[in-house]
Parts: sequence; structure tokens; C-alpha cells
Amino acid sequence: MPNLVAMPCSIPGELDLHLFAEGKHRACADFLGAHVGEEGGRAGVRFAVWAPNAARVSVVGTFCDWSIHGQALRRCGESGVWFGFVAGLAAHAL
Repeated sequence: MPNLVAMPCSIPGELDLHLFAEGKHRACADFLGAHVGEEGGRAGVRFAVWAPNAARVSVVGTFCDWSIHGQALRRCGESGVWFGFVAGLAAHAL
């Protein structure tokens, strides 16, 4: 099973979060959603979602046998944005 790698709160960046909170960010898709990439030398997928009232957010899929616990995301301050990285996950994975 892939492991969640903690990402610094700089992804999404402070400016991204500030503009997003003001409703002025013109490229939210650049940091929200799922993006194939690399963290710490490992390939995988970076996830970021806006869920301001959530107590917990997880990514689930075949990589975790659809467990409701999946890979937990981390909250980025008080922004309502949750983020994380699932190493070993490829594009188009379920």
C-alpha cells in the first residue's frame, strides 16, 4: 500500500491560500485536485481539496482496497484546504 508523505504547508503556497480565501485566485486548478508528481524522490500523486467544515479527509481507491480510512490528508492551517501525497500512485488509478 502506498504511504502518505507529509508535505510542507508551502504546497499550496501562502499566496495561493491568501488569494483563494479572498476569492481572487485565478488558477485554483494548479494546486487543488490531483496532480501527478514527485515528493522526496518518490513518484506519486499530490492531492488538495477545499473542505472547510470537514473533521477529516482521506483519499480512497484500489490502492487501499477502498478502505474508508484510505490515506488521510492534512489540514493546511485554517484555510479549509486539506493536502497530501500518495507515493506509488500513478495517473488514472482508481
